[in-house]
Amino acid sequence: MELTASDVWTVVAAALVLFMTPGLALFYSGMTRAKSALNMMMMSVISMGLVGVCWVLWGYSMSGGDALIHDIVGSPFNDFGLSATLADGGTNLLSVAFSSTFAIIAVAIISGSIADRARFGAWCIFVPLWLTLVYCPLAFMVWGGGLFGEEGFIGSMFGEAIDFAGGLVIHINAGVAGLILALGFISGIASGWAVGLKYRFGYDDSLDVVGVHLVSGLIGTLALGFIATPATGTAGLFYGGGLGLLVTQTVATLISMAYCAVVTLLIVLPIHRTMGFRVSEKQEIQGIDLAQHAETAYAMSSGTSGAFAKN
Repeated sequence: MELTASDVWTVVAAALVLFMTPGLALFYSGMTRAKSALNMMMMSVISMGLVGVCWVLWGYSMSGGDALIHDIVGSPFNDFGLSATLADGGTNLLSVAFSSTFAIIAVAIISGSIADRARFGAWCIFVPLWLTLVYCPLAFMVWGGGLFGEEGFIGSMFGEAIDFAGGLVIHINAGVAGLILALGFISGIASGWAVGLKYRFGYDDSLDVVGVHLVSGLIGTLALGFIATPATGTAGLFYGGGLGLLVTQTVATLISMAYCAVVTLLIVLPIHRTMGFRVSEKQEIQGIDLAQHAETAYAMSSGTSGAFAKN
């Protein structure tokens, strides 16, 4: 296969997006307590492995192609294990790789809302379930020709929704999931202001996933209804496009938030009721690294690794 300039840039762009996840691991771990840094890094690292495998097996297939549920999600059997992609000569492998990096970072972002307190095993169960039941359907609805696409039910009624860089699929999606995991409430219109709302409303969002990603995603997605230029395909209000795109973006945002909230809750509750999503208060105080990994990121004193902390 001969690579074009566009192909080369796709490779570079995929690498840059993929680098975000180890970068996020370092960023998140640096914002947590020293005795929780290792677990925080591992939540991002394991997300890369789990999402990467699930994306190749069924995630990519579910985010596009023929629908399993009309307008909602693609069939995992369209291209299970990339069988159809490989049979076609692998011409879409770059698309598979590029799209996987967005799925990985979307999941990793959520971990910041439960820093210092989430069981690593519970997180490992949550990741493939959330990818399959939340991320893939929303990716299909927005980017795969589903509900919000030109021929989808909402898209044909209000117009096609625009999402250039994951405002709907990644940031709002991850932000709402983080809010559900934090078990709280959010309001606000700007990230800087919204970060402080967790103290007012009492939801436990450790690293401000809700305030940063959800609120920024909301602003960016809705702003397209005002500032999108005709070159994007649909002009916003400020460029003579009327209210059509703004209505589309608003409807897509509300439906995406509702879907993500409900399905994430349905995933989290059984995990929490069975194996527990949160470590004990004693383990949280002692440090989740020893409790979950029998290891620490920093050796503050002798005998601080090699054995699991007791409950």
